[in-house]
Amino acid sequence: MSSSSSNNNSSSNKALLRTLQRKTYASLKHALDDTGEHEGFVAGVDELLEVFKVLNETRETAAAAAAAAGDTKQRLNCLLGLLHALDRHRHQFEQNRWEELLQQLLPAAVPEVLLSLKEINKKNRDTAAAALDAIADLCRGNPIHMSALVAYVGAGFGGLTPEMRGPQGAPGAPPLLKSAAAIALGRLFDIYSGELPHKQIQEWAEVGLLLLKDHNKLAFVAGIQFAKACIRAGDMDDLAAWLPSMLAVLSNPNAPKARMKIRHLIEKLYKLMGEEALEKAMPDEHIPLLRHLLRSERRRTIRRLINQTLKGTHGSDEESDGSAEGRRKEEEEEEEEEEGEEEEEEEEEEEEEEEGEEDDYDDEDEDDDPRRRRKKNNIMTGGDDPQEEKKKKGVKVVGLKSLLDAFEEESDNEKKIRVNPKP
Repeated sequence: MSSSSSNNNSSSNKALLRTLQRKTYASLKHALDDTGEHEGFVAGVDELLEVFKVLNETRETAAAAAAAAGDTKQRLNCLLGLLHALDRHRHQFEQNRWEELLQQLLPAAVPEVLLSLKEINKKNRDTAAAALDAIADLCRGNPIHMSALVAYVGAGFGGLTPEMRGPQGAPGAPPLLKSAAAIALGRLFDIYSGELPHKQIQEWAEVGLLLLKDHNKLAFVAGIQFAKACIRAGDMDDLAAWLPSMLAVLSNPNAPKARMKIRHLIEKLYKLMGEEALEKAMPDEHIPLLRHLLRSERRRTIRRLINQTLKGTHGSDEESDGSAEGRRKEEEEEEEEEEGEEEEEEEEEEEEEEEGEEDDYDDEDEDDDPRRRRKKNNIMTGGDDPQEEKKKKGVKVVGLKSLLDAFEEESDNEKKIRVNPKP
């Protein structure tokens, strides 16, 4: 009886402590926030430093307890509120005091934010990403601190010993930590590449691209995302140097499980570097795959132009946003458009298969098809043939469809020539 009662008391005490912890984080966050009605109750430099000291001292125990109890959200929100408050009141700090604060803040906050980027809860991941941006804003304008931030994030690679023999591979950083480091470093490349020394971008890109050789799927997929960020952050000379490492993605055992991501990566490289550069760097065993991807990309480009012509929407002549954030948004929009086009292609293939099955019917069975019966009855009753209606709407449809058919026929002929070259 005594043992059961003691267990009940301990469990109730733990629940009470978790509740107090959540309420404390929530109250502290509201005290730090600037809601517009007030500038935050913790407005002085000394008060902000005291809050940071408390959060730093309880970092290991409180963060572990919050993660175990599923209360990471409250602690992340409190940390984000502190970072925003520090940014608002940075002008009140003396230069030496501010430098000392950043030297203490980076090793304390970066590891916690880094692991939170791989939280299951999407809101927690978004809060962690916002906290990473807030830390970068605190370091903005000081190349030394920005470089230190990148170094602390890159420390998540942990020496980056790739797993080459499956789950029991060589020791190194855990796959979850390597994946989080790749996501965070790619985000810094996207948004703050102008604040970082270019040499440092080159060095960390070479390190992060080693994930493309990692046999762990989680780290491998994160490496593909990081490679896309490197494409946006680097120049043409950088891409030429990174190209062999990026094309190593095709030789990874996890490549069949990430076909669409690899396809988007190859297409981005093709748009920037051209077909000739890719063929020179591509391993011989993957040349047929490259040609297939390039043919698909050309066909999708033609389809996109046809759809724009039919809808009467032409490309805008306005200059696009040249910032890194604008490029990242354009990349996301392109990926969404590509995924939608792929779904349309699958639907078209299904329709073509259905039409092929219909063509196999005998003439005596044509009246058994309900669609053929409706079409025949419509014509007999004086209605217009749907194909005739399409012709009446405009001649452009026929011309553009013929253009697409001719393009595909030309691609097939090119394939036959490559397979059976002339003597």
